[in-house]
Order: sequence, then C-alpha cells, then structure tokens
Amino acid sequence: MAAELTPLTQQEIFQRATSAVDKIDQQGPRGVALCSTEEVEAMALLLAMSGLLPPLRACLRTPVNTDVKTSRTF
Repeated sequence: MAAELTPLTQQEIFQRATSAVDKIDQQGPRGVALCSTEEVEAMALLLAMSGLLPPLRACLRTPVNTDVKTSRTF
C-alpha cells in the first residue's frame, strides 16, 4: 500500500525552492542536475502559488474548477 501523502507547508515549499535556486545560482548547469525531485516540485508549486501558472492538478489533490475564466492563454 502506498504511503499517505502529507501536504507541504508554505514554509517547507519556500525552503525547498530556495535550496534549489541557491544550487542553480551557485553552480549553474551542474546545480540544476543536483536539485532533488522535492526541490523541483517545490519550485513548481511556488510558481503555481504565485499565480504565474495555472493550478497544478496533481499537486493540489483536489479537482480544479474549470469554469473559472482567465485572461491568460497558455
């Protein structure tokens, strides 16, 4: 049986995303390769939370309201 998923707190998301950005900033392309999947997930969540991307259905674990209209096109 799969382990129960625990939602990340906002602080955990910020910490993981910051760790990834620091690696990339300090080491360039090698830093990208050193990022963990958790750090990449946190960066994606942070982008979605900021409103720069549409909601991430897989990470929200809840249905997305598709009736909402947006002026952005993707």
